[in-house]
Amino acid sequence: MARRSQVKTASHPSVLLMTVLAELKRQGLIGNLGVSNVIPEQLAEALKITDIVCVQNYYNVAKRNDDAFIDRLAKDGIAS
Repeated sequence: MARRSQVKTASHPSVLLMTVLAELKRQGLIGNLGVSNVIPEQLAEALKITDIVCVQNYYNVAKRNDDAFIDRLAKDGIAS
C-alpha cells in the first residue's frame, strides 16, 4: 500500500480519477472540484490536472499541524 506522503504516478487511481473528473468539468457536467485529506504534494499533482477550488483536511482547534498549508491555500485563493 502506498504511503499518503508519496506522490502519485499517472497510473495511480487517484490521478486517473482526477483526470476523469477534470474531463467532466471540461464538458460542463461538473462545476468545481475540491479534494480532501491531502498533503501539499498531492494537491500539487491535482493542480497539474485541473483547478482545485477547495481543500477539506482534518483541521481544528486541537489539530493544527496544517497551519502553514492552510496559510498557503489562502494565499493561493483555495478555500479550506
